[in-house]
Amino acid sequence: MNEEKLLALYIETDRLIIRPFEFDDRYDLFEIVTDAQTCADDGGYKPFLKMDEAYNQLMQKFSEDKGRFVIELKQEHKVIGLIHLFLADNRAVWAYEIGYVINKNYRKQGYAYEAVSYVMQYCFNEVHMEMITASVFQGNEKEQLKKRKIDFLFTPSIKGGFLLTIKNIFKQSKS
Repeated sequence: MNEEKLLALYIETDRLIIRPFEFDDRYDLFEIVTDAQTCADDGGYKPFLKMDEAYNQLMQKFSEDKGRFVIELKQEHKVIGLIHLFLADNRAVWAYEIGYVINKNYRKQGYAYEAVSYVMQYCFNEVHMEMITASVFQGNEKEQLKKRKIDFLFTPSIKGGFLLTIKNIFKQSKS
């Protein structure tokens, strides 16, 4: 696997730019982390009420985490989402887990599907990952449907309250 290529991830589509998180992205991200339902669905955390020192410290950690990428609307230069790639534990092959969240005002427009699909394609083709996993809360049926649309395969195992999902793409042979 080429971890340097993962750290250099930068993707442009017709509508989006997917790039590393920067500390100044905290302003647009605040719109996402103040919504109680989004926070509950994303990871079960409490929403932020103000952009205080604790929030800024978290955003500083995000900017130092080389696996965090923003989903930015290309035309508006507005961050509407976040993608997180991190090493998945307990796998027979080198695998990463992907997580993402989209601003509630930009859902149901195909942005999550577009961004995650392009990131996964990049990870398999450029970084040469063998497996990408994702987790979904058991009761979050909307998110389970989204994962199925992106072609994740569901496994029956439950770990830490999450239904594990797996996308396993084998390297294509070079002809």
